[in-house]
Amino acid sequence: MRTTRRLFPLDGTLIASVLLGVLLFSPLWERGIPNTADGMLHLYRSTLWLNAWQEGVFWPRWHTALYLGYGYPLFNFYAPLLYVASSLLGLVLPSSEAAIKGVLLLTCIGYPLGMYLWARDLIGRVPAVVAAAAFAFATYRFRELFVQGNYAQFLAWGMGPWVLFTWRRLTLSSSRGAFLAAVASLTALLFVHNISAMLIAPVAAIYVLWQAVENRATRPWPRLVIGATCAVLM
Repeated sequence: MRTTRRLFPLDGTLIASVLLGVLLFSPLWERGIPNTADGMLHLYRSTLWLNAWQEGVFWPRWHTALYLGYGYPLFNFYAPLLYVASSLLGLVLPSSEAAIKGVLLLTCIGYPLGMYLWARDLIGRVPAVVAAAAFAFATYRFRELFVQGNYAQFLAWGMGPWVLFTWRRLTLSSSRGAFLAAVASLTALLFVHNISAMLIAPVAAIYVLWQAVENRATRPWPRLVIGATCAVLM
């Protein structure tokens, strides 16, 4: 199997996978945040994180605006990637609402795109688009976006195919790009949602071990161990 192809070859199937993500996001083009169980909570926390940055606190641990003004050390233990990403967008977008919806747009695109890239390596381009559509439009996606609103968990499950894709590539290649992509994907998963990382990581570990055995001729074990160590240390 060839593994030297470009990561993002600009062809119709890749564009189709991106458009699937835009379609998944399309109800959110309307003004406002859906009235979900957790959506406004994440919007509020994102606003507080950006506020901490504006006050010169790069990594907030405690915020006095939490817990009815008594303060709460939420950011001491809750995985922060959703809030970091939305705050970065908040530096250039006009509102916290636009920033968190920007993160959701990128996440919605990441769902089918990550699945497409992983499946493309395994089954080819056209079947990969079918896999991308099935993954992006699973009913749980709609529940998470428009009923539950746990955006951190939604982002975390979108990371799953990226972890499988990048770590499979690392078993096949010792290139610097493959190593950095694998470490970045696993680090992002660990930083975005604690419980999701606990659920996805063991499955990913079994898959990567299988891929390492299948591709043992490439001698992947040292770079896999070093890559996993780097991600966990992060």
